[in-house]
Amino acid sequence: MDFELQSTIIKEAIVYDEVLVGGRIPVIIRDHESDPEQEVHERHYVYVVTPPGMSSTIPKAGTKGIVMFPSQSVENDIVGYWMGRIYDKFDENDRVTPTQYPKLENKSGTALIGVGEGEAKMSHKESSVSAKLKSSEMSYKYNKFTISGGGADLNIIDENGIQEAFLRLSKKKSELGSIGKMYISSGGDMIFRNNAQTNFIITGSKLEDDLIGDKIGNDAYKNIDTFYLKSKKTIIKGGNGPILMSSGNMSIKLVGGLVGGGGGIPGTGPLNTFSLQAASGNMEVFAGGGTITIQSFNPTMTSSVDIICGSLLKPLSSFMKLTSTSAILTHEISPLVGASVELSMGNADMYALKNVNLDALTGSMTLTSTTGTTISTLTKIVLDALTTIDIKALIKTTIETQILDLSKSTMIKAGPKTVIPTGSGPFCALPTCLFTGAPQAGSVATT
Repeated sequence: MDFELQSTIIKEAIVYDEVLVGGRIPVIIRDHESDPEQEVHERHYVYVVTPPGMSSTIPKAGTKGIVMFPSQSVENDIVGYWMGRIYDKFDENDRVTPTQYPKLENKSGTALIGVGEGEAKMSHKESSVSAKLKSSEMSYKYNKFTISGGGADLNIIDENGIQEAFLRLSKKKSELGSIGKMYISSGGDMIFRNNAQTNFIITGSKLEDDLIGDKIGNDAYKNIDTFYLKSKKTIIKGGNGPILMSSGNMSIKLVGGLVGGGGGIPGTGPLNTFSLQAASGNMEVFAGGGTITIQSFNPTMTSSVDIICGSLLKPLSSFMKLTSTSAILTHEISPLVGASVELSMGNADMYALKNVNLDALTGSMTLTSTTGTTISTLTKIVLDALTTIDIKALIKTTIETQILDLSKSTMIKAGPKTVIPTGSGPFCALPTCLFTGAPQAGSVATT
C-alpha cells in the first residue's frame, strides 16, 4: 500500500521552569546532530499531555522527558507536546538543574511517526515498526519480523539479500531454518510432539522438482550425512505398526551391560547386553547371497551361543548350545530326557531315549575307524541286505555264540577244506573214516 506518511519529530528535553506560559511549559532541547562538538540549546513551549484517567501534573524544573513535534523540523513557533518523563538508571538523580545538561550523543536522534490509510508507522534510522489492518511488522536493516492473524514470520537476511535464517509459524505449517549450524538446547526435558499422529521425518535438502518424478515422502529428499544419537538410554516404540530400517549396511556395537554399568558405574549394569524379542508372530533372519555369522568370544572360555525352541504348554524343547569346547544339539520330551548329539574335544556322542535311524536312500553309508568299531545292544542286532553281506578281516574273524543257527540257509559254501582230526584214537590222524569214508571230526579245517 503506497501513501505519504505524516512525519513527527521526537526529542529529549529538560523542563526549564514550572511556570506556565499560555498553558504551556518551557523546555530546553539540545540539538547537536549537525555538529556533535557544538551544543546549541533551544527553548520551546510545549503542552503537557495527560493520559486519560490521570490528574494533570506539571513536571518540575530539571525533569528529563520526551517532547513531540508534528513536523519534520523544530521551530520555536511549532506547537509541541510533553509526552512524559524519562527515568535514567545511570543517573543518581533523574532531575538536574538547567545548567547541568547531560550529554546525549548516544540518545539523540529523529524518529518519524506516520499515519496513513490503513497503516501507522514509526521509524528511526535503520529501525522501523509498522501496524497495518491485518498485520504488524518490526524491522532492523534487512531483518524483519511480521505477525498477523495467520501466523508469524521472522527472517534474517544479510546485506546481499540472502536469507540466512527464518522462522515461520502458522496453523498449517511451521518452519525453522538456517544456512549455517542450528543448535536447540534445553535445561530440562525436550519434547517433540505430533498431536495429529502423522509422520516425523528427518531428511536432507529437497530434490529439484524435475528430479522428484513420482517420488513421495523421504524419496523426494536427499540423504543427510550422519544421524548421531548419544544417550544413556534409548527407547524406540513402534506401537502396533512396523519398524522398518533400510540401508546398504548396518553395524550395532554394544559396550556391554556390566562394562557400561547402570547409571554410569562400571560393573553394576545388567547381564544381558543385547536382547531381541518377538512377543508373538515370526522372526526371520535372511541373507540373500551372503553369510550369516554369529560369534561369541570370551577370554575365560565361559561364553556360549544358545538357540532354544520350546513350548509353553508342554515340556518339549529343542536347543543348540555352542561353546569353545563343545557343540550340543538336544531335544527333550521332559527335563533331561530325550535325544542329543554332542561334539566335544575331538569326540562325537549320540544319545537317544528311543530309536536312532541312519538312512542313505541313494548313496552308501560308511563307518570307518583306525582302532576299532563296536556295535553293542542288549537284545538283537540285525544285518539285513537284499543281495550280499560281506564280512572281511585281513587276519581273523571270530564268531562267539552258544548256538550258531544256519538252518534257514539253503546252501553253505566253504570251499575244499580238510579237517584236522583231534582226539586220542588210533585212527584220529586219518582225514576220513576207514570204514564209512566220512570225514573225521575236528576243531580246525584247512584248505
